[in-house]
Amino acid sequence: MRVGKDMRNLLKLGEHAAQGGDLARRLMVAGLSVATLMIGFEATKHFFFPHISIWQSHAFTIGFTSVVSTLVSYFLIRRFVLLNWEREAAQTAAKATEERLQRLVGNLPLSYLVYQLIREPDGTRRFVYVSPNVEHIHGVKAEAALQDASSLYGQIAEQDRELLASKEDNAMKDGRTFSVEVRIRAASGGVRWIHLSSAPMRLPDGRTLWDGIECDITERKDAEVEREQLIRELQQALNNVKVLSGLLSICASCKRIRNEQGHWEQLEIYIRDRSAADFSHTCCPDCLQKLYGKSLV
Repeated sequence: MRVGKDMRNLLKLGEHAAQGGDLARRLMVAGLSVATLMIGFEATKHFFFPHISIWQSHAFTIGFTSVVSTLVSYFLIRRFVLLNWEREAAQTAAKATEERLQRLVGNLPLSYLVYQLIREPDGTRRFVYVSPNVEHIHGVKAEAALQDASSLYGQIAEQDRELLASKEDNAMKDGRTFSVEVRIRAASGGVRWIHLSSAPMRLPDGRTLWDGIECDITERKDAEVEREQLIRELQQALNNVKVLSGLLSICASCKRIRNEQGHWEQLEIYIRDRSAADFSHTCCPDCLQKLYGKSLV
């Protein structure tokens, strides 16, 4: 009767252990194991040694209990020490990884930032990490971007949003990295160019994790605009240059040239009208001597 009552009590303790935390469950399981052994020991003792005295019975029980308790305590303490060591080692490794990431991010030029973004199945976006350089590029603090992704996405120029959405959708379908250049209007009001490169990773719960890099390419774009403007100006200048070519008919005596209409024009007028050159009249030393009887001083 007593053994049956003890077993019912053990079942109730087992139900309480299942409802507790990890440590509570481990302690309760150890206690239940010891109690089960004690109940089994009591049943065996009364079955095989029915004539044993009560004092001998208590001595056997105390000795058995001490041995079992010592063994259980040893294994429990050893297990708890290992668990704590593993937990501390994991925390130390995670902290070292975080510090290493922060050092790497801290050494990036101000024109670069890295980020991690979660995209929900319904299309909602949420940043889980944004490097501090976001404030230099967008004029928005990292904390604000983490709280509200639209503080950055809302800066993208209207004419470039469809392009970005198309690149993201294609990358999600193919599982490949996308790359795109778009314009933003920063918090300061100025228009800047950024280059985005990001790779998607499907999560088991249906969400998508994006690991991305953003680079401010405004200076490069400005240089490209200046170069294109210079090329246009040079092309226009080349178009305005008039080149004389071909066989020209010139009078051997008066040096006049016959134009396209068959009329004879003075040499300087003909050249002036068909090129960017102009003339300034003077006399060479020989003509000055011939005309005025003196040399040019």
